[in-house]
Amino acid sequence: MNAPMNIQEPIVIIGAGRSGSTLLTRILNAHPEIDFKGENDFLLPRLWLEAWENRFWLNWERHVAMDPKSALTPLPKLSESALEVERARVGKLVAELVVDMLRVDTRSASVWGYKEPWNGSSSFRFDWNLYDAVLPGALWVHLVRHPFAFARSAAQWDREAWTLPYLRARLNDWKTMVEHNRLRASTGRFCEIRFEDLTRDMHGTLLPVFERARIQWHEACTEAGALRVMASQPGEGPGLPVQLAASDLDKIVEETAGLRDLMTELNYAAPETLEVQEVTNSTAPRQTITHLRNPEGDWSEQCPPRFVLDRRALEAEERLRRTLGELAESETRQANRAAQLAECRMQLGDTRAQLAASQAREADGAVQLAECRRLLERLPEPQRAVAERLTAFPRLTAFLARVLRASA
Repeated sequence: MNAPMNIQEPIVIIGAGRSGSTLLTRILNAHPEIDFKGENDFLLPRLWLEAWENRFWLNWERHVAMDPKSALTPLPKLSESALEVERARVGKLVAELVVDMLRVDTRSASVWGYKEPWNGSSSFRFDWNLYDAVLPGALWVHLVRHPFAFARSAAQWDREAWTLPYLRARLNDWKTMVEHNRLRASTGRFCEIRFEDLTRDMHGTLLPVFERARIQWHEACTEAGALRVMASQPGEGPGLPVQLAASDLDKIVEETAGLRDLMTELNYAAPETLEVQEVTNSTAPRQTITHLRNPEGDWSEQCPPRFVLDRRALEAEERLRRTLGELAESETRQANRAAQLAECRMQLGDTRAQLAASQAREADGAVQLAECRRLLERLPEPQRAVAERLTAFPRLTAFLARVLRASA
């Protein structure tokens, strides 16, 4: 029979994402005495901040108890011991809520756990003290992977262009996350393991973790560790390949303060060569990185990271803004074309009126010319010859017609 579970003593996997946490989760969850859950998007710290950091419910209750007639009466400060007792009570309630929300099997399993990657990254930085309030006996398992392998896996998983700026940003993320997660060593319940050691010697690497959790190794864990999980898919970027030599990579490592020391301590060396993509307008690096698993999917489902979802929303908003701008410009152009068309129609109407007037004058001139010729036939020969010469001038035709009519 399994030992009763203490819900405030889980195993918590911490560290950078894309470092093998899903593999370790599958290994631990395969153990019949462990109910291990996945990533939950920092559910615990968010619940704690809502429940404890804003203690209006506690202060209001004390106000009413002290003076039911006034909410403005100064409230005496709680003693540190009383506040600590209340803090421990709320911490246990939050732990019970998290266990209930995640549907942890508290009857069959003796230990539960979950993974909490990305804390300390440029996206998330929660204070570890609030975890201690909810999980005072937690065992913290810090999973570390080679920083260059982590950066490459993150780029492939997030479908980002593998550029030099992206590499620099991820190396800085890796450094800050390692430093932040190593703060858990002060609890005395801390194990740090490398992903490379986990894949090389699974049993030997996890033995200290199982000993600290007071659980024996089980062969189901070995079988689960042999399964392929959540592999990254290489993406194709628009940039041309750029080959970096060992001197270039050493320089990149030196650019991030403290990175060289951490890599040396963890027995990591910069690669001899590395191929990245040339930076273009469409391969600009993102500023944040974090992972968000699909809450309604299974472990094999791939879900875009949260910052990718946020970026897609921003890109969609930017595309909408550009579309609206282009639509406004198009409407302006259409209005200008409509005005030009109206002006052309007015000019065409004027031209038609002028043409009609010209045709009318031409028709009137033809009538007058015909009348002149009819009247010329009545004149004597000498006068007729002179008058016929005058008909060659259209402007004199009307005058000649009047003269001939008067003489007739």
